[in-house]
Amino acid sequence: VPSHDTRPEVVETLFQCADVFVMHSTGEGFGIVFLEAMACGVPVVGGDQDGSRDPLQDGRLGACVSAEALPTALQQALDSQHNPEELSARVKAIFNRETFCQQPQVIA
Repeated sequence: VPSHDTRPEVVETLFQCADVFVMHSTGEGFGIVFLEAMACGVPVVGGDQDGSRDPLQDGRLGACVSAEALPTALQQALDSQHNPEELSARVKAIFNRETFCQQPQVIA
């Protein structure tokens, strides 16, 4: 559903209309849109060869798959009995302002 209205409440409403969010890419830098979808409780499917792996926590929060595995992963996401509130809470616990503002630790 295309929309140029980026107000948070509009974006949230659009995500909540979705059964699954898919953005399979080979060149995604980070994919904050994955976080937005999951924060709204929507399961996601992304690529396994780029920055999508970071927000999807290498498959722990969302599916990270090859192009060949995409149809199966999409069907699994559609068939899953996920808990939107649980997914939202998990994402918000990992990716929040406090986490992003922490100073990186230097490992010697």
